[in-house]
Amino acid sequence: MCSGFFCALAFLTHGAFILAILATFACALISGKTPKNKVIYILLSGAGFIASLVPLIWFRLEHFNSPFHNLNSFFIAGVLGKLSMDSGSSGIFWQVEETWHLGDLITYTLNCLKVWKKFVIYLLWEWGPSGLFLGSLPILGLFWKNDRKLLLLLFFLASYLVTILLWPGFKSRFLAPVLPLAMVLSILGYSKLIVREVFLKKLGVGCLAVIFIWFMFSWSISVQINGSPSRYYSFDLKHKNDYAEMKALALDMHGLPKGLVIGAARSLDGGVEGIYWHEFPYIHSRAWVSGEAMDWNLIERIKTDYNARYFWTDDIMLPKYSEYLSKLEPVLESGKFKLFRFIESPDI
Repeated sequence: MCSGFFCALAFLTHGAFILAILATFACALISGKTPKNKVIYILLSGAGFIASLVPLIWFRLEHFNSPFHNLNSFFIAGVLGKLSMDSGSSGIFWQVEETWHLGDLITYTLNCLKVWKKFVIYLLWEWGPSGLFLGSLPILGLFWKNDRKLLLLLFFLASYLVTILLWPGFKSRFLAPVLPLAMVLSILGYSKLIVREVFLKKLGVGCLAVIFIWFMFSWSISVQINGSPSRYYSFDLKHKNDYAEMKALALDMHGLPKGLVIGAARSLDGGVEGIYWHEFPYIHSRAWVSGEAMDWNLIERIKTDYNARYFWTDDIMLPKYSEYLSKLEPVLESGKFKLFRFIESPDI
């Protein structure tokens, strides 16, 4: 049951771990001594997994009338160009095309190939050639000797790799759960060489040393290229000035009358993170996936439906709304970020 709990906790932390429970079931089938023990372990693990997800299931039923509601299908549809926005009498909704064709599968496959290419490049850059060599030895050894413990490790590794390699986008931070297991494989490979003849011992020691040398080298290069000591969130840290400008504007908003903010900015995920400082109600109105600005008619629809008072944007998005500036009154500005008030908005 504890294994099911930890699998659920992993899934709640990041959806990419959704298949971890299947790896647990596979471990039960391999490690269970009797069929009865295998069944009991699977049932207890499954019960722990489902019981731990009860709060999430309840939330989804309460808000979306389905325990399986998630936004993954919308993201995939957006990547494939099957996502549109509909403004109807009941509100504004994302719509996924119901008709799918063979061409969509081809597009998805080509996208996966791009993801796999990036994954291999990033993994080699982090793991290094000697790490890959050492890590491949225990895996290749499975063809000659069945190693149950190694299989258990590979099951959990595969349960994560399947999800990130079939996802339509790849970020370097996705490697964070992979690299510890990759290093374990390298150590296992090293342990196989160290017990061999002198030449293989020296080869093992040399490959292990090269891992550390490679890491120092690749880290130094990353710092020079990205300007950040972080390996996995360097993209975010490169926008330090943007965060400073956004925070300054958000703090200045404390002196304004409270009101709903509609945000349509290209920088920093539409400026939505500013809510941590200004604490105004905020509606993110930047088109998902593409990151483009929503049409003005949708902005006005949101303003009317929710009685919005302010409009948040940046220098990148502002040109798209230039013809509607007569309907906006400048209120605050910080760097590239700007806050307007809807001129016809009622006093709140």
